[in-house]
Amino acid sequence: MMTVTQFKREDRLAAIFALGLATVLGGMAIRRYSSWHAGYFDLGIYFNHLSAIAGGHWDRAFSGHFHPILLPLALPFTILPADMAARVLLALQAVALALPIPALRRAFGWSAAIAYALHFAVWYNGLFEYHPDHLAIPLAVWFLLAVRAGRFGEALVPALLTALIKEPFALQTAACGIYLLTLRQWRLGFLLVAAGSAYFMGAWAVLSASQWAWHAADPSVLAPNLSIPAYAAAYSRLGNSPGQMLFSLIFHPLDWIGDILRERPKILYLAFLFGSFGFLPLLRPRPLLLAVPPLALSLLSSNPHYYHWEYHYTAGVVGPLAVAFGEGLDLLRRLRLRISPTLLGATVAAGALIAHVVLAPSPLGQVFRRSDMWTFNATAYGRGEHEDRLDRLIEEFVPDNPDIAVSSQSMVTGSRLFRRTYLIPFPAGVFEPYRRPVFDHGRWRSDTVMADIVVLDLKRPWSSDDQVCQWKVTTCEDGEVSKWFLLTQERLRTEMDVLCDQDGIMIFQRRRS
Repeated sequence: MMTVTQFKREDRLAAIFALGLATVLGGMAIRRYSSWHAGYFDLGIYFNHLSAIAGGHWDRAFSGHFHPILLPLALPFTILPADMAARVLLALQAVALALPIPALRRAFGWSAAIAYALHFAVWYNGLFEYHPDHLAIPLAVWFLLAVRAGRFGEALVPALLTALIKEPFALQTAACGIYLLTLRQWRLGFLLVAAGSAYFMGAWAVLSASQWAWHAADPSVLAPNLSIPAYAAAYSRLGNSPGQMLFSLIFHPLDWIGDILRERPKILYLAFLFGSFGFLPLLRPRPLLLAVPPLALSLLSSNPHYYHWEYHYTAGVVGPLAVAFGEGLDLLRRLRLRISPTLLGATVAAGALIAHVVLAPSPLGQVFRRSDMWTFNATAYGRGEHEDRLDRLIEEFVPDNPDIAVSSQSMVTGSRLFRRTYLIPFPAGVFEPYRRPVFDHGRWRSDTVMADIVVLDLKRPWSSDDQVCQWKVTTCEDGEVSKWFLLTQERLRTEMDVLCDQDGIMIFQRRRS
């Protein structure tokens, strides 16, 4: 048994450890952003949304996804310059990811805290652009540990806040209710199931309405199926509505289970998530009820981004995994195996470190040293003369006017570009109108925009919308993307005015008739 003094000392050490992780993650994220290695997808998207919300376009909180959490997150953009606001939010993202460390240490010991801090998904959520999804990690840990301590009323707070992140997380709110039902907390359990389900369906209806407005302006913009939000097309093989999808899940399980088992990347996704915790979460699977919705959304998707371990779709899974891991450790300790607690802890920590080195984008990991990992290797955190020149040229040739729309290459994203009403992923808005649903006078309509300015950089990964070529050092290794990008660049030279062409950095302006 630890004395009170020892307990307080351990708490202080855990707080210092958490502060250290937040400092490293936050520092790396800010360096990556300031070195022009952050992308439009999704740092540019969210910081453009937040900047627009700060400018009065509150409907951006319900654009693409239903995420009211963006309304308070826009506060830094209302009181700070855009560049400083971006840095503050990246730092706060790192702090949020470090918050579970003291709680996990107190509940399960140092092994759980260390394994969480080393998990690759924590690092990717801290370094892969910016998403509100990262908030799901501390909220899940808060909920599960509050329930573990018998503080059921307190547990309602993180469960309900989770739904505000983005409408898919409302399903995790409902899963929190199912978790409480397994503990015979009937009233609170049914409350969360009902609240999460109703919120999800309401958000789905709002997003579908915005999509109808988008389609009405140009029937060619979207797929014919308008009963589901645009991103949900990745699940269309299950059905065209939540009801049809649920029917397929319940009555045709062999179809979707077979699809998952046939796709090696999905099996690897599961293996990496669970294996980085030594598969110990499987010993105490009840907390994993919270992970079922985000895991299902990843594994049932036809979009490979949803089940790739480098993306933010792991956010809803890490918190439940960490708590299940801690409970699995507790079970092993109670079994009185012929292994000392010290050796058990050392074995767990060693396994977590090995997984970290193999998978995580940290200075300890192999990703940091790979030349084909432009967005996460060592070069992503340093600036050179080219980045300084990019800053100067954008400052000189891109007007600081929020009403001037800019279309930029995906990997050319900075505060001068996103602090405006419309930052558009190249080539959208360049040769054809770009459309976005806007809520105006009590209804959704489609706003049509043509880019006034186009910004390209031949020394950064070439892209078309969200399709970025495989980039190694300074070369695009995707022949089709390379050919398209070079031809499009030449077309720009004939159809727009060239404001700047230096060191591969090109800035174009639309010709006025």
